[in-house]
Amino acid sequence: MFQVTLASNEFVNEFLNFLSFALSWSATRVREKGHSAQDAALLDELLLLTGYFALQNADNRGKLQWGEGRGASILRVLCSQMPFEYFGDGRCKAVLFPTLVVACYGSPSSCVVLKSEMSIQLLVDFLRSDVEKSPEEDPRFALHRRFPQEDWAAAAASFLV
Repeated sequence: MFQVTLASNEFVNEFLNFLSFALSWSATRVREKGHSAQDAALLDELLLLTGYFALQNADNRGKLQWGEGRGASILRVLCSQMPFEYFGDGRCKAVLFPTLVVACYGSPSSCVVLKSEMSIQLLVDFLRSDVEKSPEEDPRFALHRRFPQEDWAAAAASFLV
């Protein structure tokens, strides 16, 4: 219901514009020295929302690429505008990487965008690591709650093609 409502003709443009702006704004705030815990928490929630919007929904995954060529699509924002710690710090990777997996699994065009911005090997290594443990701070961000565990090996293999 959540995915259908946000992707409906009445809401999709507004939702995607909001999400794009909010992700960019929040990522910029978190990159600033001395950012607040609330800034990081907002970015985490937006990443969670983005992942649930795209989860097992090919149409919504495609919508994350809207704007490609005219500016930064949401997918490109996820790959290139997130603060550095979201690619290196264990807790932050546990927030960002499942969203990237969900956004790209089963979508060759999304993988092309991802590969143009970052090493896809990072996602493969993430999927192959011992990620079934929930982050200590908030189990909502655990991969097994955000992407079907039975698809982890297939996703890792598909990213290497």
